[in-house]
Amino acid sequence: MTVQNQGLSGTASNVTVTLSSDDPYVQLVDASSSLGSIAARESATNASDLFTFTVDPATPDAHGLVVTVTVQADGLTAVKDLSWMVGTPTVLFEDDMEGGTDNWIENDGYWGLTLMRSHSPTHSYADSPSGNYSSYMNTWIELADPLDLSSASAAELVFWHRVLTEESYDYCYVEASDDGGATWGQVGPRYHGDNGTWEEVTLPVDEFTGTSEFSVRFRFTSDTYVVDDGWFIDDVQILGPALGNATPTAPSLVGPPNGGTVTTATPDLTVGNAIDTDPGDVLTYGFIVYDDELCTNVVASTTGVAEGTDTTTWTVPPLADSDYWWRSYADDGTERGPLMETGSFTVQSTGIDEGVVRSLVLHAASPNPFSRASSLSFELPARTEVRFAIYGVDGRLVRTLVDGEAGPGTIAITWDGRDDRGATVASGLYFARLVADDEVRHGKIVVLR
Repeated sequence: MTVQNQGLSGTASNVTVTLSSDDPYVQLVDASSSLGSIAARESATNASDLFTFTVDPATPDAHGLVVTVTVQADGLTAVKDLSWMVGTPTVLFEDDMEGGTDNWIENDGYWGLTLMRSHSPTHSYADSPSGNYSSYMNTWIELADPLDLSSASAAELVFWHRVLTEESYDYCYVEASDDGGATWGQVGPRYHGDNGTWEEVTLPVDEFTGTSEFSVRFRFTSDTYVVDDGWFIDDVQILGPALGNATPTAPSLVGPPNGGTVTTATPDLTVGNAIDTDPGDVLTYGFIVYDDELCTNVVASTTGVAEGTDTTTWTVPPLADSDYWWRSYADDGTERGPLMETGSFTVQSTGIDEGVVRSLVLHAASPNPFSRASSLSFELPARTEVRFAIYGVDGRLVRTLVDGEAGPGTIAITWDGRDDRGATVASGLYFARLVADDEVRHGKIVVLR
């Protein structure tokens, strides 16, 4: 992330950046960074402390993944959503400009199909199909029939174009609408000049989804004097998720009370059932428990909990006395709904042998960062098959530290900063991944040479 202090004077101090997400397919791993102070008109990045998260392999194709970035400084807060479309999308609309102009409405009759240029044989749509455009043009084509994207949280507009306009004076725009064309917003940059050849453009239109009246248009404007061939559009597609499924709402927290204390190592987590508008859907629930407020370190989780009457409950495996945070989501069998707002509770159990390990725990590496060696340890509640390994930020396996039966109790290992071939690894961020009895824990470790 790059953060800029846009003030004309005055230093922004105590600048922090934090990631969060209500997406149940996202697991945050490193979600905060301190940028210190930023002078007026200057910028800072977290390049030395990258944000990281994982995406569940069960994520449906074309799922709209959203991560929220919160920047805080001197009591001020700025928030921005970053979105991606994950997996292979469905083609929701396409036009190769070979079947006529029925898919489009023209505002003034200037646009038309042409044989002069095309990306795929033989036609394209152009603002001036017979030659150069005129001065003082403000002309566009828009979808004749808006698309129903009410169940989509992400979509992309893909098209090929050839641009031949007076540079910095005559412009080509893409605009989108979420109200059937009553209001429009620009998507992507303004195109102008000569782009040299046919070029493919992919533009996210996520902010315009969630509506039954999605529309898109191509608009061209010119000033006076210099004219040229104009804008040629071909092979237009709108991509997104397979439509027709409405995801369930987020569950609501019932118990334990937010911030409350429980006196058992195996507390019951209860949520109010989600709402699903699709008839016949059978909901199940997932629960995730963390030991940090940013929800980056999972200590217990489950999926597929059958829905109860009005509320649904999951009994957490044994937890150590500590503070915990938790979230839940509903799954309709096609897609998970959003996570509920984070709840918290404190375990203060009584009459439990403190020497007994009650849950799978991966401790932070020490020292971290390190240059020569670092100690890593984890706790196992029972003897089980364990795989404990170090991975690069690109997901590449670097070093396997444990692969076999281990436990119960605390297991300590030293990593000497070498890979499985014995070669010294480069400086940078690495991830420790612990897998035991179908549970997974993650940690980060930094090598400094």
